[in-house]
Parts: sequence; structure tokens; C-alpha cells
Amino acid sequence: MKGYSEKEMKRILRQDLVLPEEVNDKVYGAYSSLSGQEYRPARTRSYRKWLLVGTAAAMLAVTSLGVLAANGFFTKQTVEQENKLSYDFQMNYELTPCEVKAVPGYIPEGYTEYGEGKYDKDGEHKNGISICEVNAAWLNAEAEFLQVENLKDLEKTTLANMEAHVLTLDFDSSRTQYGFDKRIYLFNPTDGYIVVVYGGNDIPMDELKKVADNLDVTVDESQPLEYADKELKAKEDAAKEEYEARQKAARAKGAGADQVAQIGEVFQNKIHSGVETTVVSARLVDSVEGYAKENFFDYDGEMSYWVNEDGTLKAYERMTCAQESMEEVSRETTGQKILEVKFKAENQSQKTVDYWMGAGRLSRMEAQADGTYKYPDFYTEAVDRDHGLIQSEASPVWVDKPQHTGENRNHFFYRDIQPGETLEYTVLYVVDEDMTGNMYLNFNSLDEHEYDFFVDISVK
Repeated sequence: MKGYSEKEMKRILRQDLVLPEEVNDKVYGAYSSLSGQEYRPARTRSYRKWLLVGTAAAMLAVTSLGVLAANGFFTKQTVEQENKLSYDFQMNYELTPCEVKAVPGYIPEGYTEYGEGKYDKDGEHKNGISICEVNAAWLNAEAEFLQVENLKDLEKTTLANMEAHVLTLDFDSSRTQYGFDKRIYLFNPTDGYIVVVYGGNDIPMDELKKVADNLDVTVDESQPLEYADKELKAKEDAAKEEYEARQKAARAKGAGADQVAQIGEVFQNKIHSGVETTVVSARLVDSVEGYAKENFFDYDGEMSYWVNEDGTLKAYERMTCAQESMEEVSRETTGQKILEVKFKAENQSQKTVDYWMGAGRLSRMEAQADGTYKYPDFYTEAVDRDHGLIQSEASPVWVDKPQHTGENRNHFFYRDIQPGETLEYTVLYVVDEDMTGNMYLNFNSLDEHEYDFFVDISVK
């Protein structure tokens, strides 16, 4: 059974999959539980990658739940492969899945509920306990989310009168002080559900077991659900495979000369029909002094951590990973600079445009002798996951003309441009000082390389 990387999960969440509404809601909820953040759609802020480190193939240990009674909703096989764990499910489609609700009868002292089924004790919402009910319809559609690739220990036991798998995951404390490094899966094939109890590294496993052992689970037969259409899902899987093959081929081919503009060249903005955009200038700046703090997307929460007293930026530990395998290649310390980029956007249409000033995403490309541009075979991110969102996103951190400055920052980098109006604006990026010689801005908001369009902003 194939597992999904976080990149794939994000892309799946952005696709228009035709799933029952309740199943779709569960998929979004699971992603939020695992990441510790609410999922937001494309064109807002992106999220940290999860580094999934694979290992060499090993002997498979396959165990079976056994033959169930005729009225069971599913059977399963447990597949253990060194530090990987996955499940194969066979569903009984003659039975109707229903909504399931799990209510904890025990929560450790000091933990308070901050969202449905979510508990923490520090108010950071990055740790604690999260309870997720998986009905048969959701299990049929998205069973892969139960898979893990960093298994440290698996205990098979019984909790709450159900078969229980107690998972301890490898936790890289050098990358974050927070982490959901524990899971408990409760299997109930007779009533058609699984309950997943996630535990952070702040809660002992014995306490998490008590939470799982004292759950009160109710099947609500007044809320019948539907299975996702199998033929449609097969078509979607085939389309996904075709998409991945197409992207791999496009990446191997590289970007053509017609996909790259230079500073000062006008280009038709594909994101906004009828808008011509120009990168006017790009320069490195040593300090954030003189740039208004209120114009940062999140100065207090993100940016301030990296700013020295004199306004310069701190160095950071960077992790380099192979693009295809996502395996870690190296770690190194590098300095950071501020990149100031000035733009001009002219609205030639007859309507007001909600213009995205933060569209350009920092990319690394390498010019080839034949006029094409090679995509890198690696990517980088901060080792520090707790503060490394800026480095991972490669998106602007500051803009001089924000229109939407309220608490909801999802629209922070957007501004209305009236018909015939020309908008001149400036944005700031944070860049690695040893990679400024091959910097490009990619104005493609889709995960499809065929639509990539770059502006070379390299600073030698």
C-alpha cells in the first residue's frame, strides 16, 4: 500500500476530489491534527514539510485480524517493515457506515479542551492530546493516513475492550521541542470504526493509554454515510499517477527560455488576467532597520526570532534533502540576508483586480548552456521546525502597501488595483546568503511545472 508524503497530502487536499462531504471533512481534520495547525487552501501561507526518512527493504511481518463474522465492516492485515507500519483493509460494502463519536472519560490533570477532541496544557496547541474518530466510509477512502514511516515501537494489546495498537514514533528533538510522537489505534470492525488517539511528547504513554481505555464511543445510526465511488476513486488514482509522471518529466526537461524573464522585462501575469507585471529591481539588505514592523506578515510570531538587536538576521542551521527521496543529505549553518524586490503592476483590464503582491515564490534554478534552466535535485529547510517556517516557505515576509491589516492575515498580501491603475510596491524576502547567485521568483501558484514562469533576480 502506497503512503503519501506531505507534499502529496497538500496536493490531494487542494484537488477537487468527489468524496462524500463528511469524508472530505474528516480528511481536512486529520491533516490539521497531524500538523498541529488548521489547513488553509492554496495562495495563503504554506506549512512545514514533514521529513519522511525511508529505510532499506526488510523482511515483511504480516498478521491478520482473522475471519470476522458476516456482519463485520472490515478485515485488516497489519504490515510491519522495519520502521514502517501500514494496513490493508477489506471492506464489507453490504453494511451502511454511520457517524461515530468518541468522548473521553479521562483526561490528565492540567489539560483543557481547545477544539473538538483536542487538549493541551500550555496554550500553544502544538502538543497534548487529539482524538480522531474514523468511520468506515472515511477508512475506505483514506486508509493511508494510518501509515507511519518512523515507527520506534509497536505494542499490541486491548484497550476499551477493543484491539489496540500502541505506537511510539521516533522523535527528532534537534528539530522541534514539540511533537506528536505517540499514537493509539483502536479497531472495532464489528461496529465499523477506528479511533485514533494522538499524544504529544509532553504526555507519558501510560497516561495516553488511560485516555484510550476510558473512551465512550457511540455509533449514530441516525447519520448514515456513503462510501466513495470505487470507480471514480480508481480514476482519480490513475489521474494522480499520470500527473506525477508528467511533473517528473517536466522537471527533468527543465524550464525553457520562454519561461524565464529578466529584471525590467514586462510579463503578462498568469495569475491575474489583464495585469502586466514587472520586477523593477532586486537588492540585498543587511538589516530590517527602517522597514515598518507592522508591515511584516507576522513580526512578533515569526520574524522577531531571527532578528538581532542591530536589525541584522541570525544564522540558522539548514538541512538539505534529496528532491525525489526526501532523504536528508546534509546539515550546515548559513547566514541570512534580506532581499528587497520592487515591482510594478498595471491593470489593463476593465475590472478591479484583487492583486496578489506575494505571488513570487523564491526558487533556485541553474542556467544551462542550451538556454534551458535546470531544476535543483535538492531542497532545503530549517532544522528548527519551531521557528523555521520563514525559511521553508520562501514567500515574502513584508510588503510596503498592505491593504488588509486585520487579525485575519490570509489576505495580507492582496491589494485592489482599479482599471487602468499602476501599482508600485516593495516586498521583502529572507534568503540564504550563500545561494543568492541563482535566485528566481516563480509566479506559478499551481503545483504544475508546465505553468512555471520565473524572473531571474540573482544577486552576484
